[in-house]
Parts: sequence; structure tokens; C-alpha cells
Amino acid sequence: MEMVLGIFKQLGADETLWIQLGIVIVVLTLANFLFLGHLQDVIEKREEKTVGMEDSAQKQLEEVNKLSEEYKSKVSLTHKEVREKIETQKNSISKDLESKYRTEEKTVNDYIDESRKAAEVKVSEQKEKVLSQADELALSLVQRITKG
Repeated sequence: MEMVLGIFKQLGADETLWIQLGIVIVVLTLANFLFLGHLQDVIEKREEKTVGMEDSAQKQLEEVNKLSEEYKSKVSLTHKEVREKIETQKNSISKDLESKYRTEEKTVNDYIDESRKAAEVKVSEQKEKVLSQADELALSLVQRITKG
């Protein structure tokens, strides 16, 4: 111990070293009680919250990714349903228009057939008329040729 006291004396410490040591111990105890303990609690709480927030942020990110995937699947399903509905409506409209087209085509073809038959009847009537007058016309022609 004398060696330690010798070192302290060389450093300029005197008999008040024990008093100074007591004061330092009292000040550290008071600082620990008043300041350092609370500072330690604040640091620990901050660490818990930051680490806890990191875990919470990771969970929220996973939840966001899950919701995003769910949204994408619902949008894809809705898009598919809309496409199918549009395709069904398109086919229905196409069938209706095809049916109307066929009906109109049949009506036009019937009209053409009727017109053709009427024209053939007229032509045959005119042909019969001309043929019935053929004897008269031939006789008239012969008379003109012989007179002429």
C-alpha cells in the first residue's frame, strides 16, 4: 500500500485523496440515481422500439406484399371474367346478326326468284304473242316481197 501512496505522492496527491475519492463515489452514485439510470432506460427503450419497429415494418411489408398479390389475382380474375363476358356477348351478337343476314338473304333470294318467274312469264307471253302473229307477219312479209 505504501507503494500506491508513493505513486500518489509523486503525482501530487495528498491526504485529501480519500475525501476526493468519497466525493467522486457520492457524485457517481447520485448521477447514477438521478441521470445515468434514466439515460440507460431511455437508450434501452429506444433500442427496443427501433428493433421492434424493424420487425413491425417487416411484418407490414409482408402484409403489403400479400395484399398486392391478392389485388393482382383479383384484377386478373376480373379481367378474365370481363373478357369472357365480352366474348360471349360478341358471339351472341354475331349469331343474331348472322341470323338476320340469313333471313334477309332468303327474303332477297325469294324476291329475285319471284321477279325471275314474273319476267319469264312475261317473256313467254310475249313469245306466244309474237309466235301467234308469226303467220300474219310471214304472210305480210311475203306480200311485200312479191309486190316489191
